[in-house]
Amino acid sequence: MTRNRRRKRNTHDFGRQHPENTASLVVPPLFLLTAQLGWLASLFLLTRHPSALLREQWSQGFLLAVVHLFTLGFLTMTMMGILHQLVPVTLNTKPWSTRIVIVHYGLMVTGTILFSAGFVNEQPLFIMVGAIAISLAILYFVALILYALRHAQGHPFHGPFILSSMGYLALTVVLGVTLAWNYVYGLGLASSFIVAHIAVAAGGFAAFLLMGLSYKLSVMFFPSKSAPRHGTWVFYLLHAAVLTEFLAGFTGWHLVTAGIAIFTTASGLYLWDMIDIWLMRRNSYPDPVLFTIGLGTLSFAAAWILLGLWALSPSNSHLASAAIFMFFEGWFGLSILGYSQKILPFVLWLHRYSHVHGQGKVPRLNEIFPEDWSWQIMMLSAAGLVLSCGGLILSSVSMFRTGLITLSLGVARMHFASWRALLRHPVHQDNPKRDFRTRIRNW
Repeated sequence: MTRNRRRKRNTHDFGRQHPENTASLVVPPLFLLTAQLGWLASLFLLTRHPSALLREQWSQGFLLAVVHLFTLGFLTMTMMGILHQLVPVTLNTKPWSTRIVIVHYGLMVTGTILFSAGFVNEQPLFIMVGAIAISLAILYFVALILYALRHAQGHPFHGPFILSSMGYLALTVVLGVTLAWNYVYGLGLASSFIVAHIAVAAGGFAAFLLMGLSYKLSVMFFPSKSAPRHGTWVFYLLHAAVLTEFLAGFTGWHLVTAGIAIFTTASGLYLWDMIDIWLMRRNSYPDPVLFTIGLGTLSFAAAWILLGLWALSPSNSHLASAAIFMFFEGWFGLSILGYSQKILPFVLWLHRYSHVHGQGKVPRLNEIFPEDWSWQIMMLSAAGLVLSCGGLILSSVSMFRTGLITLSLGVARMHFASWRALLRHPVHQDNPKRDFRTRIRNW
């Protein structure tokens, strides 16, 4: 009986969904495709001046632009696109108006471009205007998500993760604007604000949201006989780790070790759950998307190993840079790249084929986004990540640049494959207004 109950909980019936209960077909692809361009832009800038990361010039405006192009332009934009699609479907709430979302999208894109350009060109006005636009976009998005959670039907397992991530995202905005003000006007704020900003952004917003979505999307797209067993422990340990790291910057660095230990424990339980779910899949055929997500998860484990080696040898600071690179470009980057290869065809499936589900031949997700494309994306991204990390560890500029170029090719392949999937499945047979190109033209 328990086994049947678990099996039922880990089965997602795509046929129950209907386009009227989901976001407009324009919205998720708009965010996802723009996010991929943001990642490409950050890789392009870093490829031009790879020595900035090798020399660990973290306070340099150029490197700050690279970091924020990735975190705001790729990571946050992708998460917004996924949540715009996932929240109405999984929480059974009314989707938001497309025009409202487009305004929010415009604020986010404009703010990210101005913010990054301000760091590259040392333009204080661009930095402050960009920070204000980003703050408005993010706080408005947080309000939309909180409203949806307030009116959700039921209490989904991933709901607390999303709620917590939104709280940390709002706090990240407050700290980020404060640091931008300090960067422009030289307020003399201590480095504790930087530590707090990184803790709530990476450990709070990004980690909570990615782990929460992983618990949902893994069982949604890779049906398993196993269920997450340690999600509750992961949730509370993550909160404890973020709070400890947040306080470490203001009270004393002795808390940093405790925060890392707590976060390592939470990460280990999360990895245990993910591996258990993937090993107990009902379909045992090799899925390139799962390999991509798995490589991202392994990058997460590798980042902790590199941090441990750096703790044993503090003089080798390149290990810390490699760990940070694996944490962001590996875990966040590859994991999101993998889930995007399921989210995008899922959106197309809902708008293109859900109305004929059960009435004839309906393509599977891996037929809308072919596996050949996924294999190419996975191999290019994995090779680029390994070469880049190796170049950082060995202090090799040529190896690091080669890895960045290879990783860029993987992201570019994903971008063009996404466009190809959109253009291959554009028309809704019963209602031409659902055509992707027609929706854009009519809007």
